[in-house]
Amino acid sequence: MTAERTQGEWGLETAAPSLLEAFLQLSPDAAVVVDGAGRIAAVNALAAAMFGYQTGELEGRPIETLVPERLRAAHVGQRDGYIAAPRTRPMGGPELDLQARRKDGSEFPVEISLAPLSSSGASPLVVAAIRDVTEFRHRERLAARLAAIVQASDAAILSIRPDRTVDSWNRAAERLFGYSAEEIIGRPLDVLIPEDERTEFERTHAGPCEESVAVTDSWRLRKDGTRVPVAVTVSPMHDQHGAVIGYCEVLRDMTERRRQQEELAAALADRQLLTERDRIARGLHDVVIHRIFAAGIAAQSAASLVTEPAARQRLDKAVEELETATREIRRHIFAMQEPLD
Repeated sequence: MTAERTQGEWGLETAAPSLLEAFLQLSPDAAVVVDGAGRIAAVNALAAAMFGYQTGELEGRPIETLVPERLRAAHVGQRDGYIAAPRTRPMGGPELDLQARRKDGSEFPVEISLAPLSSSGASPLVVAAIRDVTEFRHRERLAARLAAIVQASDAAILSIRPDRTVDSWNRAAERLFGYSAEEIIGRPLDVLIPEDERTEFERTHAGPCEESVAVTDSWRLRKDGTRVPVAVTVSPMHDQHGAVIGYCEVLRDMTERRRQQEELAAALADRQLLTERDRIARGLHDVVIHRIFAAGIAAQSAASLVTEPAARQRLDKAVEELETATREIRRHIFAMQEPLD
């Protein structure tokens, strides 16, 4: 308070100066005292620093000095209405985004609580406790943005408490597992774990972990009891002190990828079989047929030298069998080189 002004001038005769000063300086919040005419009677150091003023620089000014210019006219009416019926309450409502103005003209979001000070004089005093909620609003926006991202994600995202009960559940998790958020939140995560996956589940959820754990080949149970292949990433969630307060699981449906992998494996197996069949066919053509053909030529040459009819007939029959064998082998070679169904 400036030396030129007396306590009576601002209505401070209605409160013990020493008590008021002690209250202002001990307040954990920035505090501004306003008289019945809407003038600033006193501020504490926190309030002066918050608004960018020197100590004593605000006393005697209209409280609207701390209000953005576009809001001042409306604030006068609101202030007069409160002075007419003062009571302890927050200023505005929970849906109202209050803004304050610093000395340099910059604005910032605030929360304000009002309380009348005891007064027997004609100029009652009101104390306003003011909190800069810039960081809080920033965190709110980040939380809302994160919540929107989680809900829009095509991956199932859920959080679980340390006791392994489900704490949150996005729409992709509803689609993947068939449980609505109302049905699953508060229930143990174990309802999603098949019996043969419990050892792996216990390993990743046995106790506090400080790093993310990824399991790329796992299974979970849907509400209808069917199994679904999933890739799972489990990450710890920490409080402001670094303590683990739960876990976040991100699960992706691997059904389509597994189908593609199975198709690829089958195609590779077919290709390997075709390669092996082609190798066998080439061997039959390049080795066996050539040898049979050579044997047939030799038999024909021998038959031309034989004069005994029965022997000649047997040699001719052998040549014919060799030609038949050659044709059969060629047919099988062609069949082996045809694509698989």
